[in-house]
Amino acid sequence: MFDFQILQKWAAERSDKVAFIDDSQSITYAQLHSLVLRTATFLQNQGVKKGMIINVHLPSLLNWVSTLALHILGITSISRKQVGRSAPILIPDFHLSLQPDTSVPEHRNILIDENIFNDIKQCDEYVGEFGFSSEDDVARLIPTSGTTGDVKFIAIKAGDIEPLAKLTSLWDPDGDGRSLGLFPLGAKQSYRLAFKILLEGNTMYRTDFIDHRAAKILRRYPIHTVFGSPHHLIKLL
Repeated sequence: MFDFQILQKWAAERSDKVAFIDDSQSITYAQLHSLVLRTATFLQNQGVKKGMIINVHLPSLLNWVSTLALHILGITSISRKQVGRSAPILIPDFHLSLQPDTSVPEHRNILIDENIFNDIKQCDEYVGEFGFSSEDDVARLIPTSGTTGDVKFIAIKAGDIEPLAKLTSLWDPDGDGRSLGLFPLGAKQSYRLAFKILLEGNTMYRTDFIDHRAAKILRRYPIHTVFGSPHHLIKLL
């Protein structure tokens, strides 16, 4: 199974290397490691536990941090903008977002505003058991409508994460791997590439905005590949 202690490895060996960049911020591996562990503690304190399904709809950095924290806790995650669109197939146990979702009971909406984010940074770092209990545990549910238009889910098991990250695919960026991701992290290929970048200890470039903010990243950093749909690329150009 994927060894989530790799965060600690990069935090020690590449503490100052930038792990994540978007249009407004960057974070080193040392900072990412600490923030993920503090987020895991925060989520535990909110009642999040194994056996639950947690929806994460947050800006790109918080989405990645929360996804890693949930994986470290061995909890299934999903990333959907509107939870109700999947009803009655799947209603998550908790919804992490900037805004509440009425499909989820009010007390199960965890809203990450600036004050809560400051609270997270004050939490102790998680020191419990890392990762999933079994390689057959579902780590991620990827929504897809396929050819029917009906919402379905692809289950990525804990034992699938590392093979996915090591997989060579036509979706992989050319050159030295510096790519700007435009797909949401909930998409399977974005999820795969995120773990590929983590496994290799490289920098993830992402943006939630296909406008001048994406162009700013392209001007500022030596990015060789833009990763998105034809619609994304036309809008960006």
